[in-house]
Amino acid sequence: KELFYPERNYSALLRHAAENGSTQAELTRLREWLPNHRVNQKREDALLMLGVIRRRLEEGLAPKSVSYCFEQTIMWQSACRQSGELRFDLNGHGDPVTLESLLDELRLEGPKYKEHRIAALGRFFALREAERLRLNVDEQRKSTIALEFRQKRDLMDVAAFERWLNDNNLKDDQFDTLMIDEARVKWVQKLADFASRSGLPEQLRLSGDYPRLVARAVHKHRVLQSARKRNLRLKSIGLGYSELLQWYFKTVLRQAVPADIDKYARDLGFGSPDAFRRALLKEYLYQRYERQNETSPERSG
Repeated sequence: KELFYPERNYSALLRHAAENGSTQAELTRLREWLPNHRVNQKREDALLMLGVIRRRLEEGLAPKSVSYCFEQTIMWQSACRQSGELRFDLNGHGDPVTLESLLDELRLEGPKYKEHRIAALGRFFALREAERLRLNVDEQRKSTIALEFRQKRDLMDVAAFERWLNDNNLKDDQFDTLMIDEARVKWVQKLADFASRSGLPEQLRLSGDYPRLVARAVHKHRVLQSARKRNLRLKSIGLGYSELLQWYFKTVLRQAVPADIDKYARDLGFGSPDAFRRALLKEYLYQRYERQNETSPERSG
């Protein structure tokens, strides 16, 4: 009884007995006796319980009815979080991993924990809102979300997708559930877009990014106003739209140009594809004018 119950096993028992004065002869006899005579009382109790359940079901056991309501208390939620979930590899040979063990690995990566925790919190409330609004996802919508998900992660190949499922310990039906939830989250995000945008200034103040972004927006406005006085029009940049996209994504963001530009713009909250184009044009003109200003004789002198 001195051992914590999850650590109680015959190996620990024998080791503990040896450390506390049991003779080698006694321990040897016990080791020889155990293979054929050990009793797994928990297994016996579980089998007995299953037998009782089966018998009562066969006899027509009625569903249990209670007069109380289960309360989602803080202590219950804490117990659920700390107990975690057992996870096994799909091949059946994986070791169990608790939720806390997984989170410990994430916490050790520093800032990533906070980033993922905030995203998970947003997802949690989005799903709660979807439940409140009774948003149902039909098969077509689920398939569309799943297709977008796989395309974005280069998982269109069946073998690659199967590897991803295995790496993420998901089966096909669990992936379907994930995509249904993802569809609901995106639906709520779209419904709440205006409200979330109106709250972004407060978030930027909390993050410390507000002064930098406001200063840049004001400076850009002044620079472009000055540029227009010098007859530097947007159409005079000498680039086509595809070239402008190449400049922005490859030079500024250092990434490939998205396959669906309109969707990319929508996901960033632009009101229309034209609004995104105008923002890119302004940014290109702003950066070009700033470079010209830095190399002008007046500036260098």
